[in-house]
This record gives sequence, C-alpha cells and structure tokens, in this order.
Amino acid sequence: MRPMSGENVLLTLLIGGLWGIGYVAVPVVFASLDDKALAGMVAGRLFSIAGGLGIAAGVLLLLLSALRERAAALQSWTTRGVFVLVLLLSVVQFGLAPQIEAARAVGLTDGADFEQLHRWASAVYMAASVLGLAIVAFRGHPVSASAARP
Repeated sequence: MRPMSGENVLLTLLIGGLWGIGYVAVPVVFASLDDKALAGMVAGRLFSIAGGLGIAAGVLLLLLSALRERAAALQSWTTRGVFVLVLLLSVVQFGLAPQIEAARAVGLTDGADFEQLHRWASAVYMAASVLGLAIVAFRGHPVSASAARP
C-alpha cells in the first residue's frame, strides 16, 4: 500500500531531524564554540528537541498505521522499525539525557561515569538514526527470508 503524504511528512521529520541534528548541527556547534561546556549544553538542547519531535512523530506514525491497517500494522517491517526507533529515542530522552543533565547540574562532568553516559547516549542515538535510515531505504519493500532468495 502506498504511504499517505502525512506519513511521509512525519517520517521526514523523524529521520531528517535525527540526522540533521546529530550529524550536522551538533558537530557545527562543537566546531564553532570555544567553550565546550556551552557547546555541550547547546548540543543537549538540540538533542532534546530532536528527541521530543522524533518521539511525537513516531507515535503519530504508529497511530496512523494502526488506524489504517489495524492488526496488519503489527506485521509491517516499517511499523516494527518505527516502534523500536521510538523506544530507542525514549531511552535517550527519558533515561540517559536526564542522568547526563543531573550530573552536569552538580558539576560531575569530568568523571568516567559522565563519559560512560555520553557513550551510551551516543550509541543508542546512532542505532536509532541507522534504523531510521533503514526504514527510509527499505520502506515499501518486502523484507523477509523469502524475498531475499534469488
């Protein structure tokens, strides 16, 4: 079934936002500001905005899919991918980012724990953005064992 244009817009906001913020805007912020603490605060805000918009767009995509396809939506690779993507963004937005911000608020930014939180947040964000790219690349194509056979 051909996706509705509203779904295309939501998918563009979701995936485009992840890639635009994570791989364009944030590196520019760090390259442009000499104060790395300030750059980190700006980057955190950008990631928070991208995560919030991404979660909202993803939830709307899931609702539209459920309304349009009903039970068949659960069989869709795209729907499953968007669900996992929303979960990954939620882990960063509601789990890791608040811990990073709490550590920053009390001045614990030089320790190994702070670095580990950043590594986890980066890894989860990267997994979400790569999954998003796969959703865009393979949306509408059959992704199954039988489809992979020549």
